[in-house]
Amino acid sequence: MALIAGMTACSSPASKRPAASPTSNPSAGTTPAEAAAQLFGVLEARRCKAPEPATCENPGQPAHDTAAIAGLDGFAVAKTTFTPRGIPVIGNAAAVLDLEGQAAAGGLYFIDGTGVVRRLDPGGGVKIVATFAITSRQQTVSFAVSPDGTHLMAAVFTFPNNSPSSDPSEPFGHFSGPYRLELAAATAGGSTSTVKKWESGTTQYPDGPGGFTNFVLAGWDGQGPIVLVHATTGTQNGWLDNQRWFAGNLARLRADGTIGPVIGPADCLPYWRPVAGRFVCTRAPSGSQSGTPVSVVNLDGSVVWSGLAPAGASVAGGFALSPNGTRLAMDGQVVTLASGATLRLPANFTPEGWLSMDTIIGLIPGAHTAGTLGIVHTQNPQHAEDWGFSGTFVGTLQPSGQAAL
Repeated sequence: MALIAGMTACSSPASKRPAASPTSNPSAGTTPAEAAAQLFGVLEARRCKAPEPATCENPGQPAHDTAAIAGLDGFAVAKTTFTPRGIPVIGNAAAVLDLEGQAAAGGLYFIDGTGVVRRLDPGGGVKIVATFAITSRQQTVSFAVSPDGTHLMAAVFTFPNNSPSSDPSEPFGHFSGPYRLELAAATAGGSTSTVKKWESGTTQYPDGPGGFTNFVLAGWDGQGPIVLVHATTGTQNGWLDNQRWFAGNLARLRADGTIGPVIGPADCLPYWRPVAGRFVCTRAPSGSQSGTPVSVVNLDGSVVWSGLAPAGASVAGGFALSPNGTRLAMDGQVVTLASGATLRLPANFTPEGWLSMDTIIGLIPGAHTAGTLGIVHTQNPQHAEDWGFSGTFVGTLQPSGQAAL
């Protein structure tokens, strides 16, 4: 089978490539949304030269340089490369960086190391849709795209400047200057404007005394942008498998840059971006609990389901909602929310998302990599099909105007 990684990376649009052995075919009764789910976006670190390859696909700090759109058979129908971002130096911790891609309006949107957002179409076309300028390695960015693809917003975060130091008390260099956060808005193919700016001193850490409230863009639905508020900027470790967020709560972002009330339980950490109007949140185990508490929450704040991740999993995580939000995949199992019925998944498979209502995409661990992508069909849940290349699932391609949330 010719996999995504099997196509030569190039800066020009890739031509379509026929599938040799497709794993499924849309039926005559397939809805537009279901047909769109047959294509998905993925980001790869094809040119990453890190000493340890696993760091190229670190969930909290990926360094991607290739964007691709593929089908359920693993074949790329479109592909392009882009300039990877720099990794900020923040001291004795790793900077937490948002995923560089979003699936919206039937295309894959991705942001490069200079802040240029491009759209990759299934037919191979690539076009610039917005620019949120990144001028320093000490800057990070998160962005979101409206369901119809006409508007974008981005939050550009700036860490204090870092310079080498011979002072033994400064083993990670010398830091100077303020923390900054800038919220910007753009129309696709048009101008970019600043909505609001925040700033605090080098010693005034965001969300601390004297600092501003930090947030990252987490999605966009029919009501508008959604943010992860009180998002942490650095971490030394994580406690969930494939963890990308390490603190905060979801909330709606108003047009003037102010933030609405917290969505859902305040003590429940959102695991990743919303899907089908719902998101997963988790709590640390306490007392005699034999697993990690997990909840599925509607974007109106109501809790749909609560349970425990399997205690048998070596590390809890891999939480991924099905395209209609009715089933939850995780390390070890799939849960049908309405009935509580479960399917057992391979022990070595970490879900990243769903390609269709019966196909889960995830990671299969490797000895010297962060894992290779593969799929599991719910009709045969104990068998994982290894696609043999590393990458990060972004999302399925929704028709223009339909939110992936």
